[in-house]
Amino acid sequence: MRTVLAFLFGEIVKNKFPSDLTGLKFSKLLVLSRQPNKPHVTYWQQWWLCKCDCGTISIKHRNHLCAGTSKSCGCWHKEVSAKMKYKHGLHKSPENQAWRDMLARCRNKKLKNYHRYGGRGIKVCKRWLHSFENFLSDVGKKPSPNHSIDRINNNKGYYPKNVKWSTAIEQANNKQLCRKYRYKGLFITITQIARIENIGIERLRYNLKKFKTLSKAIKESKTFHYGKKLSEKEVAIIRKSKLSAKVLAAEFNVSEASIRNVITKRTWNR
Repeated sequence: MRTVLAFLFGEIVKNKFPSDLTGLKFSKLLVLSRQPNKPHVTYWQQWWLCKCDCGTISIKHRNHLCAGTSKSCGCWHKEVSAKMKYKHGLHKSPENQAWRDMLARCRNKKLKNYHRYGGRGIKVCKRWLHSFENFLSDVGKKPSPNHSIDRINNNKGYYPKNVKWSTAIEQANNKQLCRKYRYKGLFITITQIARIENIGIERLRYNLKKFKTLSKAIKESKTFHYGKKLSEKEVAIIRKSKLSAKVLAAEFNVSEASIRNVITKRTWNR
C-alpha cells in the first residue's frame, strides 16, 4: 500500500514540477544544485542543496520541497514558536500562573478540588477563556506576592465584576463554608468582627457559644482583659475571701482560672 501511494505521489510531483529544480524557490528556500544520490536510491529520492532567506545552507529532499513540508532551514519554525511563546512577555509571570490555575480549576476534571469549581457550575467568561491579555487588563497585576485571585461571590463564576486580588485572610473569610453574622449592616465572619472590635477571636467564639447572641458575646469579651496583673494586696484579699471564684473573677475583672490559681498558690506563690 505504501509503495502504491509513493508511486502516485511521484507521478503527481513529476507532472507538476520539472526534473531539475535548480533556481526554483520553495517558500524561503532557493534551490542551488542537486546533490549526488546514494547507491541503490531511486530517481525520485533526490537531495537538493538549498539556501534559506536567512543565509543558511541546507540539504532538502525533493519530495519534501515539492509537497511544501520543507519551507525553511528551520528558522521559520523558531520564529513562529517565539512569537507564540512570548506574545505578551508574561508567560512565566504570577498573573499568568493565576490565569492558568483558574482555567484548570473550572475545566480539568482530574483535579481534586474540581467538584468545588467546575463540578458545581463555576465557569470562566468567554472574554478570559482564550485570552490572558484580556484577563490581565481587567484584573491588573498582583498588588503583592501575598495576593491571589478570588471571587467576590463564591456561587458565581470568573468574570470581571466578580473577581479581585485578595490576601489569604480575606479569602479565608470568603470561603463557602465560613459562617457569617449580620453586624452593623454587614454580613461578615466572626474573625472580622473580632478585628473590628479589637477583641480576642477565641474569647469571642467562647462567649458566642455561651451567650448565644452576638451583642452579648461582644460585650462580655470587651470586659475581659488578657494578662491583667494582680497586685499583692489584691492577691491577699482573694486568698482570705470566702466568696466563690466566679464572684471574685467578676469583681477583680480576671478569669475564674486566674482566681483558682491564686487560691491554690499556683501563681503568686511568694
